[in-house]
Amino acid sequence: MLKKNLIDFEKNYLGIYAAGVLCLVVYAGNFFFPLMDKDAAHHANIALNMVEHNDFIQLIDREHDYLDKPHLLFWASALSFKIFGVHTFAHRLPALLFCLFSLYSTFRLSAYLSNKTNAWITLLLLATGQSFFLSVTDARMEAPLTAFIIFSIWQMIVFADGNKLKHVFLGALGTALAFSTKGWIGPVVIFI
Repeated sequence: MLKKNLIDFEKNYLGIYAAGVLCLVVYAGNFFFPLMDKDAAHHANIALNMVEHNDFIQLIDREHDYLDKPHLLFWASALSFKIFGVHTFAHRLPALLFCLFSLYSTFRLSAYLSNKTNAWITLLLLATGQSFFLSVTDARMEAPLTAFIIFSIWQMIVFADGNKLKHVFLGALGTALAFSTKGWIGPVVIFI
Protein backbone atom coordinates (compact mmCIF):
# COMPACT_ATOMS: atom_id res chain seq x y z
CA MET A 1 0.00 0.00 0.00
CA LEU A 2 2.77 2.44 0.93
CA LYS A 3 4.70 1.64 -2.24
CA LYS A 4 1.57 2.31 -4.33
CA ASN A 5 1.10 5.70 -2.59
CA LEU A 6 4.70 6.67 -3.28
CA ILE A 7 4.30 5.83 -6.95
CA ASP A 8 1.05 7.84 -7.06
CA PHE A 9 2.86 10.75 -5.42
CA GLU A 10 5.43 10.78 -8.21
CA LYS A 11 2.73 10.75 -10.88
CA ASN A 12 0.69 13.47 -9.16
CA TYR A 13 2.61 16.45 -10.47
CA LEU A 14 -0.26 18.78 -9.63
CA GLY A 15 0.16 18.01 -5.93
CA ILE A 16 3.92 18.50 -6.15
CA TYR A 17 3.53 21.84 -7.94
CA ALA A 18 0.81 22.98 -5.51
CA ALA A 19 3.09 22.21 -2.54
CA GLY A 20 5.93 24.05 -4.27
CA VAL A 21 3.79 27.12 -4.98
CA LEU A 22 2.55 27.17 -1.37
CA CYS A 23 6.14 27.00 -0.11
CA LEU A 24 7.16 29.88 -2.40
CA VAL A 25 4.20 31.97 -1.19
CA VAL A 26 5.20 31.41 2.43
CA TYR A 27 8.85 32.20 1.72
CA ALA A 28 7.97 35.26 -0.36
CA GLY A 29 5.91 36.55 2.56
CA ASN A 30 9.21 37.02 4.43
CA PHE A 31 10.10 39.96 2.24
CA PHE A 32 7.37 42.13 3.76
CA PHE A 33 8.43 41.90 7.41
CA PRO A 34 11.20 43.98 9.00
CA LEU A 35 14.54 42.37 9.78
CA MET A 36 14.95 40.75 13.16
CA ASP A 37 16.81 42.93 15.64
CA LYS A 38 19.78 40.72 16.39
CA ASP A 39 21.95 39.16 13.67
CA ALA A 40 19.97 39.88 10.49
CA ALA A 41 19.92 43.63 11.05
CA HIS A 42 23.55 43.52 12.19
CA HIS A 43 24.66 41.71 9.01
CA ALA A 44 22.58 44.04 6.83
CA ASN A 45 24.29 47.00 8.49
CA ILE A 46 27.74 45.60 7.66
CA ALA A 47 26.71 45.02 4.03
CA LEU A 48 25.25 48.52 3.89
CA ASN A 49 28.57 49.93 5.12
CA MET A 50 30.30 48.08 2.25
CA VAL A 51 27.96 49.69 -0.27
CA GLU A 52 28.11 53.19 1.23
CA HIS A 53 31.91 53.28 1.39
CA ASN A 54 32.47 51.17 -1.74
CA ASP A 55 34.85 48.97 0.27
CA PHE A 56 34.18 45.27 -0.20
CA ILE A 57 37.34 44.03 1.51
CA GLN A 58 37.07 45.29 5.07
CA LEU A 59 34.11 44.41 7.24
CA ILE A 60 33.26 47.40 9.41
CA ASP A 61 30.73 47.29 12.22
CA ARG A 62 30.02 50.52 14.10
CA GLU A 63 33.34 51.98 12.94
CA HIS A 64 35.35 48.96 14.16
CA ASP A 65 36.72 45.98 12.24
CA TYR A 66 34.37 43.00 12.29
CA LEU A 67 36.42 39.82 12.42
CA ASP A 68 33.81 37.24 13.47
CA LYS A 69 32.63 35.95 10.09
CA PRO A 70 34.00 35.49 6.57
CA HIS A 71 32.86 37.80 3.78
CA LEU A 72 30.55 35.75 1.54
CA LEU A 73 27.20 36.58 3.14
CA PHE A 74 28.08 40.27 3.33
CA TRP A 75 29.20 40.31 -0.30
CA ALA A 76 25.93 38.69 -1.36
CA SER A 77 23.85 41.22 0.56
CA ALA A 78 25.97 44.14 -0.65
CA LEU A 79 25.58 43.01 -4.27
CA SER A 80 21.84 42.72 -3.76
CA PHE A 81 21.78 46.22 -2.22
CA LYS A 82 23.66 47.55 -5.26
CA ILE A 83 21.18 45.95 -7.68
CA PHE A 84 17.85 46.43 -5.86
CA GLY A 85 18.54 49.27 -3.44
CA VAL A 86 18.64 49.17 0.33
CA HIS A 87 15.52 47.24 1.33
CA THR A 88 14.61 44.28 3.48
CA PHE A 89 13.84 42.46 0.23
CA ALA A 90 17.38 43.03 -1.03
CA HIS A 91 18.95 41.64 2.14
CA ARG A 92 16.75 38.53 2.22
CA LEU A 93 16.91 37.74 -1.51
CA PRO A 94 20.37 36.07 -1.37
CA ALA A 95 19.17 33.87 1.50
CA LEU A 96 16.16 32.79 -0.56
CA LEU A 97 18.37 32.05 -3.57
CA PHE A 98 20.74 30.02 -1.40
CA CYS A 99 17.76 28.08 -0.03
CA LEU A 100 16.55 27.34 -3.56
CA PHE A 101 20.05 26.11 -4.41
CA SER A 102 19.91 23.90 -1.29
CA LEU A 103 16.61 22.43 -2.43
CA TYR A 104 17.95 21.76 -5.93
CA SER A 105 21.11 20.08 -4.60
CA THR A 106 19.08 18.04 -2.10
CA PHE A 107 16.74 16.87 -4.84
CA ARG A 108 19.60 15.89 -7.14
CA LEU A 109 21.52 14.10 -4.36
CA SER A 110 18.44 12.22 -3.20
CA ALA A 111 17.48 11.26 -6.77
CA TYR A 112 21.05 10.08 -7.39
CA LEU A 113 21.12 7.94 -4.23
CA SER A 114 17.54 6.67 -4.42
CA ASN A 115 14.77 7.61 -6.85
CA LYS A 116 12.69 10.62 -7.88
CA THR A 117 9.84 9.80 -5.52
CA ASN A 118 12.13 9.89 -2.52
CA ALA A 119 13.79 13.00 -3.92
CA TRP A 120 10.45 14.85 -4.05
CA ILE A 121 9.61 13.77 -0.51
CA THR A 122 13.05 14.84 0.72
CA LEU A 123 12.68 18.17 -1.06
CA LEU A 124 9.29 18.84 0.55
CA LEU A 125 10.53 17.81 3.99
CA LEU A 126 13.47 20.20 3.76
CA ALA A 127 11.43 23.06 2.28
CA THR A 128 8.78 22.88 4.99
CA GLY A 129 11.17 22.59 7.93
CA GLN A 130 10.99 25.41 10.48
CA SER A 131 14.76 25.90 10.65
CA PHE A 132 14.96 26.09 6.86
CA PHE A 133 12.18 28.67 6.80
CA LEU A 134 13.94 30.61 9.55
CA SER A 135 17.15 30.75 7.49
CA VAL A 136 15.32 32.98 5.00
CA THR A 137 13.45 34.96 7.64
CA ASP A 138 16.56 35.64 9.69
CA ALA A 139 18.91 35.89 6.64
CA ARG A 140 22.07 34.72 8.35
CA MET A 141 24.84 32.25 7.54
CA GLU A 142 22.68 29.12 7.63
CA ALA A 143 21.25 29.46 4.11
CA PRO A 144 24.54 29.67 2.16
CA LEU A 145 26.25 27.20 4.49
CA THR A 146 23.51 24.62 3.95
CA ALA A 147 23.54 25.21 0.20
CA PHE A 148 27.27 24.71 -0.20
CA ILE A 149 27.48 21.73 2.17
CA ILE A 150 24.71 19.85 0.34
CA PHE A 151 26.13 20.79 -3.06
CA SER A 152 29.65 19.66 -2.10
CA ILE A 153 28.46 16.36 -0.66
CA TRP A 154 26.41 15.69 -3.80
CA GLN A 155 29.39 16.44 -6.06
CA MET A 156 31.82 14.35 -3.99
CA ILE A 157 29.46 11.35 -3.99
CA VAL A 158 29.04 11.61 -7.76
CA PHE A 159 32.82 11.89 -8.11
CA ALA A 160 33.39 8.82 -5.92
CA ASP A 161 31.03 6.79 -8.13
CA GLY A 162 31.97 8.12 -11.55
CA ASN A 163 35.52 9.45 -11.19
CA LYS A 164 34.85 12.46 -13.44
CA LEU A 165 37.26 15.22 -12.57
CA LYS A 166 34.69 18.01 -12.99
CA HIS A 167 32.80 16.73 -9.93
CA VAL A 168 35.84 16.95 -7.67
CA PHE A 169 36.41 20.53 -8.86
CA LEU A 170 32.75 21.43 -8.23
CA GLY A 171 32.93 19.74 -4.82
CA ALA A 172 36.08 21.69 -4.00
CA LEU A 173 34.45 24.93 -5.12
CA GLY A 174 31.43 24.23 -2.91
CA THR A 175 33.74 23.43 0.00
CA ALA A 176 35.66 26.68 -0.51
CA LEU A 177 32.39 28.63 -0.60
CA ALA A 178 31.22 26.86 2.57
CA PHE A 179 34.48 27.92 4.20
CA SER A 180 33.92 31.48 2.96
CA THR A 181 30.53 31.45 4.65
CA LYS A 182 31.23 30.20 8.16
CA GLY A 183 34.87 29.16 8.42
CA TRP A 184 36.09 25.64 9.14
CA ILE A 185 32.69 24.21 10.09
CA GLY A 186 31.75 23.89 6.37
CA PRO A 187 34.72 21.76 5.25
CA VAL A 188 34.64 19.71 8.47
CA VAL A 189 30.97 18.76 7.97
CA ILE A 190 31.54 17.95 4.29
CA PHE A 191 34.53 15.69 4.86
CA ILE A 192 33.12 13.92 7.93
